[in-house]
Amino acid sequence: MTGYGEARHQADGFSTSVELRTVNNRYFKLNGRLPDGYRHLESEIESQIKQVIRRGTVQLTIRLNRDPQPEDYTLNVTALESYYLQAEKLRTKLAKELNPVESVRLDSLLHLPGLILDQRDPSQRVEKEWPIVQKTLAEAVENLQAMRLREGQAMQRDLESNCNEIASHLQTVDERRGVISEVFRDRLLERVRQALEPHEVTISTEDLIREVAIFTERADISEEVVRLRSHLEQYHKTIQDQESSGRKLDFLTQEMYREINTIGSKANDVEIAQEVVEMKAVVEKMREMVQNLE
Repeated sequence: MTGYGEARHQADGFSTSVELRTVNNRYFKLNGRLPDGYRHLESEIESQIKQVIRRGTVQLTIRLNRDPQPEDYTLNVTALESYYLQAEKLRTKLAKELNPVESVRLDSLLHLPGLILDQRDPSQRVEKEWPIVQKTLAEAVENLQAMRLREGQAMQRDLESNCNEIASHLQTVDERRGVISEVFRDRLLERVRQALEPHEVTISTEDLIREVAIFTERADISEEVVRLRSHLEQYHKTIQDQESSGRKLDFLTQEMYREINTIGSKANDVEIAQEVVEMKAVVEKMREMVQNLE
């Protein structure tokens, strides 16, 4: 399911923020933007997220802002002396050939490359920061899950409404089933009589009724109706289950579609065909939704 969660934390000398976004995916996939020095923690971060998020594409962004400290940087005195001596040598030469040139100021050289050395140890920084970052990540995951939970509750209501809609159509099919059984039998008897009459072939009423009964039984949809009702009951129970149930709902959705399809192919009736079309449309919506459930 889609969702968003973020968390921020201010610590001594640095601040961190964690953002998590999820989009629908049948499987788990993590795309992460990590600060320098944190790449070796990627598997640990993924494991922490997967404890809560089992399906979906997760976009993770961890940001760090570090306050500079005096001991973090030192001046490369050797390089500064080299720059200064070369600049002075050039100034002296120009002063002889041209007009006198102002003396070189040391502060004017500080922007040159290689003079300011970064003394911060990335491994020491990560070791100090990671407990705070990990805590912030946990809070972001919790906030993400809270949003996904709200979305899941809304989806649950939609799925229950869809089940009720299918049940309503199925009730109409079941009521129509008793009527079409007699209509089908009478229609088939008449067709058999019409087919035999030109050939002056006679058949006993008992044999005719027996054969018609066989064809009528093949067109009977009572078993499919019973199984579809059973699937709907299981669907309702599974929706209420607190455990992960996405795959089970997906399976039940496929089974419902199969039963509805069989009803449509066996029942040679316009009214039932219309109900079948409506039920298929609802099941298709349900199938799309459950693909994104855990």
